[in-house]
Amino acid sequence: MGRYPFTECINEYLPTEVGHLSAETISTNGRRLRQIATIFNQLKVEGKVSTDNPRKITAQDIDVFVGYRRQTVKASTVNKDLSILIKMLMYFDNDAVLKFKIKYPAHYSKRYKKRGASLEEEKVQAIFDRASKINVGNWELMEAYGLVCLSISTGFRPKELRMLSFRNVNKTEHGYEILAEHVKGEGTYGNARWVPVHPDGTAAFEKYLEARRIRLGRAGKSEDALFPPIKHNGGYISTGGSAR
Repeated sequence: MGRYPFTECINEYLPTEVGHLSAETISTNGRRLRQIATIFNQLKVEGKVSTDNPRKITAQDIDVFVGYRRQTVKASTVNKDLSILIKMLMYFDNDAVLKFKIKYPAHYSKRYKKRGASLEEEKVQAIFDRASKINVGNWELMEAYGLVCLSISTGFRPKELRMLSFRNVNKTEHGYEILAEHVKGEGTYGNARWVPVHPDGTAAFEKYLEARRIRLGRAGKSEDALFPPIKHNGGYISTGGSAR
């Protein structure tokens, strides 16, 4: 590649979003990516990152970038940077941002969010503690706490959460990641994305997976839905079921 590989990659990536994102969004993403490119180029010149080539950027490079940005901007701005950066890097088959989130969970915003007000960390821990005490054979409670704990640990929207597939759960050396296929804007501007399960929620998630295995075994069923509707075959649990 040339002298400015990041800019070259931006010019290759952005046209692929035409027809999937609005012109205004593409323009905004372009400005943000060019700002990120300038920062990576500066960090490369200073010898703080290994490369400014999006195809080769590593999780460690992302960590350096995040540390640099957090000196001057809010955590919410850093998260916006990462949300657009992960999409472009994944286009070039580079999952460095995902690996960064799994490897360095303490290095980015740890606020747990739900729709509306933020959920205090003490309450989050109380939920995880309660989940650890539930009998794995108590399906009704395991399903309820499985939904809540995974929502906290990933930030999935309600629709994304209830329409997850078991086949899209991937265990890595750092933990779990799950592919959200049914996203906001599905079929138009929305894109499927891999989301890591926060390490704090790993134990609860693994316990839910065991409860799911036991419950499906008792029912003599095999379902793809991560949160399967036990009373009928196929599909996903209802909106009411996931909200209870």
